[in-house]
Amino acid sequence: MTEIARIIDKDKSTVTALVNKLIRLGYVEKRKHGTDNRFSLIAATKKGEALKPAFVSIAKKLRALSYKDIPDDERETIVRLLTKLNKNL
Repeated sequence: MTEIARIIDKDKSTVTALVNKLIRLGYVEKRKHGTDNRFSLIAATKKGEALKPAFVSIAKKLRALSYKDIPDDERETIVRLLTKLNKNL
């Protein structure tokens, strides 16, 4: 959970609660790490994987809406600056 929390910039307790809810709903499963029992692996179930096309579609539509009427060179500048801001935080 620590690694997921770091990647999405959330508290470990928040991530644990979210993952446990996704497990209860059948979207992900927790597996033991092959060589280190201190770690768990979180993997999407078939039910969770079935949602991937919908999420990809939503992300594409959101990206298109966000960048509407913004030229490519300005998009690159936006991404570069937001990446810097994110690293600073």
